[in-house]
Amino acid sequence: LVSTTYAVSDQATFDLGATVASGAAATATVTMAVEGVPSATIYTTTVRDVQDGCLPPSFATATSETSANTTTTGDEVEIRSPFGDFVNPDFTPTEDDVVVIGARDTSKERQATPGVIFAECDEYPNSEPGLVYDTDVVTLFWSWYAKTPEQVQDHIDNAIYEIGVFDSQPFQQPVIVSDIQLRDGDYWVFYTITLGNVKPAGYPVEFKLSWERAISDGYADFGPGTANERVNSTCTFVVTPNPEGKTVRYTFP
Repeated sequence: LVSTTYAVSDQATFDLGATVASGAAATATVTMAVEGVPSATIYTTTVRDVQDGCLPPSFATATSETSANTTTTGDEVEIRSPFGDFVNPDFTPTEDDVVVIGARDTSKERQATPGVIFAECDEYPNSEPGLVYDTDVVTLFWSWYAKTPEQVQDHIDNAIYEIGVFDSQPFQQPVIVSDIQLRDGDYWVFYTITLGNVKPAGYPVEFKLSWERAISDGYADFGPGTANERVNSTCTFVVTPNPEGKTVRYTFP
């Protein structure tokens, strides 16, 4: 690979010929890695756009390899919980059938950690919030990890988070930052917002992360002037009335 600037266009195809309906939104995660070593990523970015028509390619068309598996979106990785262990342990996400005879099943299952919601859940199928009741104590969280505690602290000192709901309206609840903690060889920090008992409705969360200056997590560089200048993600969760019909005093919104 020659060190220079590259600009190419590629066309990604959904499995089984699925398409994005007009007016619907789609999310794509683009990752570059060392040839032959897909785990050695050097650049990752996530984009989200609305299907409002297709424009001709802006650059020369590149030819890419299509994965042989059936996963079309997201990373099938487990998300660490601020309360220990992982979110939704033993949960395995399933792909929706492209063609369904009759009404599509839109029901969600009850997770083992109900109400513990990862702020980037739309990008990570294993963190699907599942069925959340208004009696659950809802905690929204996100995290960062690095090879050393100093690198995590560097992130804490330079990270600019913009977390909002309903057109990016910021949450009024305070953000709690955990102590830096060692987990399985890496150092982690967790950010949590306790929403409490949430009024039944759908809640679209927007997650934006940038940095005041460039940092490193020991694996890659992030921030101004690097290949990873920002992170944009989303999480949509739905709260439904509890099946026991209990009266709830809502604390959000």
